[in-house]
Amino acid sequence: MFKEIYKLGELYLMQKYKEQDRKNHKLIDLFWECTLTCNANCKHCGSSAENKKYDGELTTEEIKNASKQIANDMDASKILINVTGGEPLVRKDLCEVMEYATNELGFHWGMTTNGILLTEENIQKLKRANMETVSISIDGLEETHNEFRGVPNSYQTIIENIKNLKKAGFVKHIQVTTVFHKGNINQVEELYQVMLELGLDSWRLASMDPIWKSE
Repeated sequence: MFKEIYKLGELYLMQKYKEQDRKNHKLIDLFWECTLTCNANCKHCGSSAENKKYDGELTTEEIKNASKQIANDMDASKILINVTGGEPLVRKDLCEVMEYATNELGFHWGMTTNGILLTEENIQKLKRANMETVSISIDGLEETHNEFRGVPNSYQTIIENIKNLKKAGFVKHIQVTTVFHKGNINQVEELYQVMLELGLDSWRLASMDPIWKSE
């Protein structure tokens, strides 16, 4: 009987907490799809991104102004901007915008990237822009990844870029995301060893619609 009363009390408190949370509705995570342009041709792309310029994307000043407005209305220091694409690093002003958002306005930020453009030059730009987290895509062992992403030799490029990013030492959390399907599910154990050797902070596994078929 006591356990049931205790459980009901927990549920009541949780309900009140959720009601208060909905009322305040604090902004914690802000997603910015900064571009639809992408340098890869992934079979599972949810954004239908292509390697072309898209009309209507926010300009440098427009996104700075939008960030400033949010910072004026809310506590930027408690907000993480999650930058996605397309491929964020094809946007030439990305680091300029995010450096402004962090240094001038106080936001925190992280990025989802395919990792191909994480060159040493871009790594230094990301450091100046105070990037805190990054999620990088590796979707199988070398041949499988290259075919799935539609970019020859991209696997080895990404592996080396991750190593260089680790050496730079400024990112608080480096994650690799792997999309699993029947074409790479048998590579889990080997991929796990690759992730261990890279010294990642986390490895995220995501499943995809089983209708995709390897050619």
